[in-house]
Amino acid sequence: MEHQLYLKQNRALWDHWASLHPQSAFYNNASFIEHQQSLHSIERNVLPNLKGKSVLHLQCHFGQDTISLATLGATRVVGLDFSPEAIRQAEKLNTACGTQVTFVESDVLQILPHLENTFDVVFASYGVVGWHPSAKAWMDAAFAYLKPGGSLVWWISIPYCGSLMKSLRRLNTRISILESLLKTAPVVMPPLKPIKW
Repeated sequence: MEHQLYLKQNRALWDHWASLHPQSAFYNNASFIEHQQSLHSIERNVLPNLKGKSVLHLQCHFGQDTISLATLGATRVVGLDFSPEAIRQAEKLNTACGTQVTFVESDVLQILPHLENTFDVVFASYGVVGWHPSAKAWMDAAFAYLKPGGSLVWWISIPYCGSLMKSLRRLNTRISILESLLKTAPVVMPPLKPIKW
């Protein structure tokens, strides 16, 4: 029951933030609608070629990065977030941009059977795992959505990295896959300088 209370309070927090962020100067939605790209070059450079690919964006918030993935040539892009307000704002932004992104309201740890094994790329960005009680459950969900041979592109902040790697080593789960990913993809924290592992 304690986790359910946390989930309810966390969803309320993200609903509140999702109602504020689209109007904030930080996200600058007017500029985003004009250019439709929020990903930094360092993030775009790590992504595989998305032309003709299917992409799932986990914890997409109100959709700027999700729509950005669509503008990079992906033919199918789905954004997933547990906040109904974030999904509402994302759909509004999608309409304003004239893009064809699908947004789904769901807890990232609740794997959706109709989406399993259907994506070439699963994308997640800064700070997503720290909101969950289990790094293993998050990783299992992320990998469940990938087609065989698909790629997980996950940006992680340095403070999470050490503790996450220790946790995954203790759990002895998918550590070789994650370490392999981290050796080839930068781990980033402001001021956006890549660190190779």
